[in-house]
Amino acid sequence: MGESIGRHSRRLAAVIAAGGVLLTACGTGNTAQSATPKNGGTLVWGLDADAQSLNPFVAGDLPSSRALAFMFPNLYSADKN
Repeated sequence: MGESIGRHSRRLAAVIAAGGVLLTACGTGNTAQSATPKNGGTLVWGLDADAQSLNPFVAGDLPSSRALAFMFPNLYSADKN
């Protein structure tokens, strides 16, 4: 009988925990997705390493290229035509 009570209490705890997770996931609240976006602001972009150079002519590593992509956008882009 002791094992039966232990199983039931664990099962009840699991059901309560699952119900809590379900209610939290389905809850409606003031989330960032429902907020109206605003123009302007600052974009903070994190890189996995520091750029070695911000000179586009000598940059040869990947973090430098990623940092320079936002600083010096392309003047043209290639397409299939």
